[in-house]
Amino acid sequence: MLQISVIFYQKMNTNKVLTGIKNEFPNWSNFVENQFYSFSEDVKDILEEQLFKKSIEKFEKMKQQLPSPDGPSFVHMDFRPANIIVDNDKVSGIIDFESVRYGSTEIDFTKLYRDFLSVDVNLYDAYQEGYNSIRPLIDLENVLPFYRFTDAFNSIGWCKRRGIEKNALFLEENLARLEKWLL
Repeated sequence: MLQISVIFYQKMNTNKVLTGIKNEFPNWSNFVENQFYSFSEDVKDILEEQLFKKSIEKFEKMKQQLPSPDGPSFVHMDFRPANIIVDNDKVSGIIDFESVRYGSTEIDFTKLYRDFLSVDVNLYDAYQEGYNSIRPLIDLENVLPFYRFTDAFNSIGWCKRRGIEKNALFLEENLARLEKWLL
């Protein structure tokens, strides 16, 4: 069985001035909100008006229920199977660091859970075990619903920005995910 352990966790010295990597952690909730509302400009052209309004209301409600962010930590922001290089049963590398920044660890669980961990409970358990061998794992059951919802919403906007026709399957998958959250 593939055992994935934590590669990224890097505790950050908050007194250090960063010159190459953005430090979003001090204003993490604003960062997440700004991303959501930036994508909402694209999403409103795709969703029916009522579904769009429900999405905004759901985001605002869920945001209020989040615990304090976990970090600051080095976060990939696109941590998903396509960016994880595996050799036999071991992670041998990570690629695609264009969105990296210092932020809250929970963001990096979202896509990995969506694409990988949610389909196999044994894999999900192995991931948690591996992570806990490095440091305590955040309460995923508490934060994942919010990040999964925002990921589905933001992914719809991403599809519009990158081309609806060439990303039609990904768009449909995320429309279905979003509707499950709202209906």
